[in-house]
Amino acid sequence: MLTFGIDSNNDLYLTSQGNLGIKQDLEAMGDIYINKAQTRKGELIYDEEKGIDFFNTIFGEPCYPDVFQNQLISELENTDETQSVSGFTQEINNGVYAYTVNCQTTYGEITLNG
Repeated sequence: MLTFGIDSNNDLYLTSQGNLGIKQDLEAMGDIYINKAQTRKGELIYDEEKGIDFFNTIFGEPCYPDVFQNQLISELENTDETQSVSGFTQEINNGVYAYTVNCQTTYGEITLNG
């Protein structure tokens, strides 16, 4: 698996040789999962059903963290090279929502924190 790499600011970056950064295998999967976890439903003009409905789940009143969990897991499971998604934990502490989920890929395991 190959993908354009993203840096800690979630931006594409250039290598020291001036080329677009490319990541592969497990490192690429991490970037792909980050992008999927941050994609708002309706954001992708070629498929408006993909993404997570943040405003009607965790940003809404009332908050529906279980709906968010189901949507996130579905997006992660529907990723090429994903074998399983497990160990989802979540908490809301002082109005801040946080989660951790483990993704097993053909290249190894990744833990996604959001």
